Amino acid sequence: MYILLFLSQTQKEKENLYTPELYPVMCPNNYMSYKKSDNDLIIEVNKLEHILDNDIGVQKFRLVFLINNNNLKKHVVEGDGFEYYTCDKFIIGEEYNFFDLKILRKLINTNKYEITKKCISTISSFNYINILDYLNKNNKLSNCTSVILDCASKNGHVNVLDWFMYNLLPIEYTENALCWASENGYINVLEWWKNSGLKLKYNGDALCNASAKGHIDVLEWWKNSGLELSYSIWSLNCASEEGHVDVLEWWKNSGLKLKYNGDALCNASAKGHIDVLEWWKNSGLELSYSIWSLNCASEEGHVDVLEWWKNSGLKLKYSENAMYWASENGHINVLEWWRNSGLDLKYPENIHFSSYVIHEGYVIEVLDWWKNSGLPVEYSYTTINNASYHGIVNILEWFLNNGLLSKCSEISLLNASCGDHINVLEWWKKSGIEIPTGNIHKILVQASSVGNEHVVEWWFNSGLLPPNRIESLKKYIKKSNKHR
Repeated sequence: MYILLFLSQTQKEKENLYTPELYPVMCPNNYMSYKKSDNDLIIEVNKLEHILDNDIGVQKFRLVFLINNNNLKKHVVEGDGFEYYTCDKFIIGEEYNFFDLKILRKLINTNKYEITKKCISTISSFNYINILDYLNKNNKLSNCTSVILDCASKNGHVNVLDWFMYNLLPIEYTENALCWASENGYINVLEWWKNSGLKLKYNGDALCNASAKGHIDVLEWWKNSGLELSYSIWSLNCASEEGHVDVLEWWKNSGLKLKYNGDALCNASAKGHIDVLEWWKNSGLELSYSIWSLNCASEEGHVDVLEWWKNSGLKLKYSENAMYWASENGHINVLEWWRNSGLDLKYPENIHFSSYVIHEGYVIEVLDWWKNSGLPVEYSYTTINNASYHGIVNILEWFLNNGLLSKCSEISLLNASCGDHINVLEWWKKSGIEIPTGNIHKILVQASSVGNEHVVEWWFNSGLLPPNRIESLKKYIKKSNKHR
């Protein structure tokens, strides 16, 4: 018995997908294996596409020979029914190229693997006409012809398109063919389609993608093609987002009706493209923008963009989210800019950090900035509750040391218990702050429901609960678990 070890050592290191001791494997009984140390972990698969990587084009694999099939043991992971196998004796053979036709033919002839659309798309994307020839002659392209035209167009392979027409295959394709060709700048492909005699399929994504990628030659081709043009606000919006002033200038001078909205200046502000903002200001076009321009510039830390807006002479629009989002992302330079800007400051009544960023190292630094800013602010318990849930004691210490923590909420205790953070519970116990235990039964049931029995045990041994109440709590938890 043999298995296919795909992703060569060289490619493995290049992509940094696997550690040196971890080998992904596929075997003819339709299982994929991960070898780590002396064990072989096998996960079910059934398609050749698992060997492929559309971004590489040449994919290597190795034959792996099992020495003793009796060592292949089946296991089932409790709960989710996941199956895997272990094997401790095998030999790793030489390396092969999946796109070597001789090798691929042998794989297909085993009748173990199915040629899928992903396989065909990869073969078409990397111009393997000899393989397409073989698959076509052996009736392996049924229901996959659309991906040939689409993927060949995406990658500029006119010879694959010619091959397709020469072999009189069923004509199937989608709007992606012309849209992808436009996105990647393949005018030769666009010309092929125009001269093919086929009904052309396309939508507004063609000009949008060309604008986003800066392909003025593609835009010019579409304009002069004689075809009905389809485009939307996203053409100018995406050009603004990607910083293509030359594309914006092309659209302005194209004679075509210009379509855009406030996202153009918002996207440019968020990406830090001052040259785009300057172009719009001097374009003579009616400007459309909203609070999102300054808010997003603040969120992304672009002080230079904020300065541009302040000096632009345009009416400034922004909301409290400007400083809030700057705080969330740790941009103290933005907070400092707003404080010194002389503008009317808008910020949340309660400073807080969401669960998404509470673990970031800059949170304490931002809290210090707000405390020392001289601005009248309050602090939301949301930050404390989130810190408890994620086990971040230093944030709790900051609030306590700055005299901003006078009580412990039941939510903080619940979060720490369900988040499996005994270190947080210990901190609260030693903080000198009164610990509310009126609803401890609910906290213990929730902790038990997520498998944190050691947390429940901590509570029983903490000395925070009346001894005469512990037995009744244990019975309550047991009863609740039965009814779950």
